[in-house]
Amino acid sequence: MKKATKYFSIFVALCVLQNTTSYSLHNNKQPNQNDRLHTAKVDRRTSILAVGSFLSSSVVTFSTTYAALASDSGPSEQVSLSQKYAYENRNRNKNKDALIRDDVWYFSGQQPPRSIDVTNLPPGPTWNAWGTCSTDSSTGNSCTYVSLKQKIPAYSNYAFTISLGSKEYSELGSKLQSLSSSNANISDSQIVELLQYLQTSENKSTPSPAIDAQLKMVLFAAAVLTSPNYTGPPFELLIARFYINELNFSTKEIINAIQSKDLERAVGAWEFGKDSWNSYFTIVNKAILPKVGDKFLLIR
Repeated sequence: MKKATKYFSIFVALCVLQNTTSYSLHNNKQPNQNDRLHTAKVDRRTSILAVGSFLSSSVVTFSTTYAALASDSGPSEQVSLSQKYAYENRNRNKNKDALIRDDVWYFSGQQPPRSIDVTNLPPGPTWNAWGTCSTDSSTGNSCTYVSLKQKIPAYSNYAFTISLGSKEYSELGSKLQSLSSSNANISDSQIVELLQYLQTSENKSTPSPAIDAQLKMVLFAAAVLTSPNYTGPPFELLIARFYINELNFSTKEIINAIQSKDLERAVGAWEFGKDSWNSYFTIVNKAILPKVGDKFLLIR
């Protein structure tokens, strides 16, 4: 019924287009070239408006029918993985298993959204131990000001490892999604290949880039977000730590899902981790100026 209604709407819309164009041609017996161009432009705009109005009214007309059909045939859309695997609502157990305990949730009980954007970042502090924070057009808030001398060494030490970890995590997601969409049984060799992205291999002593990057993310955020003019950890740093902990959880969940050969859960956990990577990048990218280096690229 839904498909029939959709096709009927498209058919009527095409009729509107055809009738409008036909009307303009029959009512202009011998137009010159300029008249033809002008008439075509006007008719096209009129047709688009007519189709838009019709489709809008069609949605209203058939909304009741859609609701009635939904009650008989079940939901029209499947639940997304982000809804099915809403890891942001899990029990955090007082951050006992977190990579770094002291994040914004542990300190204040506040839980940032699963994905954060620049407009949702909190304002900086307005006072410190020495009084009110001063403001300047060039440096901004003195309590959040971090000098280039502090940022540049941190970027040199940690940015490459963080970027490499992000790239490896993105490659892991592509392979998980490809295997999941094929609906084929995952082999033992494929499990070993996937786990190499998140575990230390037997012939290597260093952790994989996606895991090694997480500790570097903690150190980098502390260096570029902590001002010597503010005595406590800034709120942005606590939020950055929160997303690092979310990423750390997601990697553990991905490992468990792969070992259980549950590819759907692995993809769901990967998407959760992707949101955590991107939220972290959103926060620290604000502190990365051109003189410091390139901003981190978000995972798509």
